[in-house]
Amino acid sequence: MVSVLLIWIYISLTAGVTGALVLRFFRYRPRFVVSYPLAGMAVLTVYAGIWSLFGGVGLAANLALIAILMAGLAAPALLRVVHAGHRSGRDHSDQQTPTEKHTGGQPPVKKSAGKRERGSDRRIKRAGRELAGRLGLVPFHGAQFLRALIVAAAVLFIAYGTSCGIWHKDTPLYHAQAIHWIESYGVVRGLGNLQSHFAYNNSCFWLYALYSLSPLTGQSFHAVQGYLAALLAVLCLMPDAASRSVTPAPGRSSSLTVEVISRFTDSLSIVFFLRAAGLIQILLLFDELVSPSSDAFVLLLTHLIVQLWARLADRRHREASPVPYALLSMLAVWAVTVKLAAAPLLLLAVKPVTKLLFGKKRDVRTFFLFLGTACVITLPYFARNILLSGWILYPALPQHLVSLPWQIPDG
Repeated sequence: MVSVLLIWIYISLTAGVTGALVLRFFRYRPRFVVSYPLAGMAVLTVYAGIWSLFGGVGLAANLALIAILMAGLAAPALLRVVHAGHRSGRDHSDQQTPTEKHTGGQPPVKKSAGKRERGSDRRIKRAGRELAGRLGLVPFHGAQFLRALIVAAAVLFIAYGTSCGIWHKDTPLYHAQAIHWIESYGVVRGLGNLQSHFAYNNSCFWLYALYSLSPLTGQSFHAVQGYLAALLAVLCLMPDAASRSVTPAPGRSSSLTVEVISRFTDSLSIVFFLRAAGLIQILLLFDELVSPSSDAFVLLLTHLIVQLWARLADRRHREASPVPYALLSMLAVWAVTVKLAAAPLLLLAVKPVTKLLFGKKRDVRTFFLFLGTACVITLPYFARNILLSGWILYPALPQHLVSLPWQIPDG
């Protein structure tokens, strides 16, 4: 269980930073803190899939990922330093000012440095308060404190289920073997001829291989599915950051019971039932969280996508911009690469496509940006399909354009 929690911390750091960088690129700040690691997991799945085309997804992939993330975090600060140096050099005069003459040629110390430091401290505190607000921890008393305890208990409960349980029937058949092939060799041409299940090419296996950390101990850790269940539990138990706070009437004291009842009656909507369904789904899958399967992964991912969509579309604080809906549609594309049975989720793309192409504020450039993103998500999936089985989509769509020596025969 301790190893599961440590792996979850590593996943939170790498996936969270990746998601923050990607969402910054799309200029979107999500209302839900789980959106950051969820977006990061989608991107890292693509990263692992591309890496697997050239070799095994192991220690080198993780070290390269850490280096990329450190560069991504350092790049904005470096650009600001270079820009500030260029601006100060451009504004500097070759002639000394009278003040510099009295100070031995050195420019006077600016009195505004302390103000800048205080302004930086205020920004850090404001960012901390905003993050705490997204977690539902401000103000941290009453129902908020109780909710934090419940969320912590739920995460520990799921971590326990991830550390022990029952294997899914298909895990010893091909799940574990497929992940080990990806860890050791990446993609092997014609591997589907050895075992037809290997040709299914579930993209979640790439992510499992990335976070299995097998080079460290010699055995694979499978904690990603439990981490996804923990994200769903946090989303179900935490309030919407945009939801209104309960304010007691003048002359009446605020109590924990009144606040809980008020929030409960205010939440009797489709979102409330989706939260309940998500928690029930976690309980149903609890015994198999230890098993690195694709079925449970796509179920949990579907719950996350649908609940995030319902919260964005909730009438009390509806999101007007098409960008968050388009981002959720990208998660739907990712879900289809995990398992083709998730294809109905692609219908969610109708709303953002309609808004971007036919809405009052048409944005064709953003439409093509997301279309290109969908192509990037599916590119390693189709490339691996061709290399594993010679099919575009096995076992649904064979290709007859090129005769490949390793192609699995029809039928």
